[in-house]
Amino acid sequence: MAKAKPLTEQELAAINGQLKGIVAAAESAGQGALAGRDGAQGLFEAGRVWEFTIMPGRAIDLYSRALALDPEHDDSRARLAINLLRAGRLEEGLRLAAALAAEKPDFRFHTIKGELTVTAMTLLGDALRVNNQLDEAMRAYEEALAFEPDDSHSAARLAELYLITGRAGRAAALEPQIDEVFNPELKAILRLAGNEPELLPAVTNIRLNAAVSAAVV
Repeated sequence: MAKAKPLTEQELAAINGQLKGIVAAAESAGQGALAGRDGAQGLFEAGRVWEFTIMPGRAIDLYSRALALDPEHDDSRARLAINLLRAGRLEEGLRLAAALAAEKPDFRFHTIKGELTVTAMTLLGDALRVNNQLDEAMRAYEEALAFEPDDSHSAARLAELYLITGRAGRAAALEPQIDEVFNPELKAILRLAGNEPELLPAVTNIRLNAAVSAAVV
């Protein structure tokens, strides 16, 4: 495989400029929110901006402040749980995700870039999966898909769990619900298995030899 070409000085400068612009926007949003403009919603929007900087610590602080103002701000509850999981605070993230799912299992929210609608059960599935509670995670993803059949994130993560637990047939049945843009390798494997069932054992072995996706919605 050919090595990737190193970035030029111009490309590096452009990337640095974009990063500085994102951080500046995040700082501005955070300052405005902390000054009290727009209350919990303002803090929530500032937290979302900080997520784009891949700095979960700042986002966690802002979402926590939003919930201090409005404990029922469910979008902040969801995004706080997500960022706790990303920051490695797995038990905290699971507790928050479980509480939200218990109260409002069909609560819907958008992924950070807005490309997908998911539910509280999707988030619970992710939290259970990264805490290695795989049977419970599968049940959560199944419920998520019952609420939102177009939730390709839940479909992909559930298919992976089916594969590593020896249920390749169930995994293959989820192939139509998986978005090729975000999970091209998994979709291709499942499509092949669906067309040629005799390959299912081999497909299972392929996925068993790979780490379960660590992606959180």
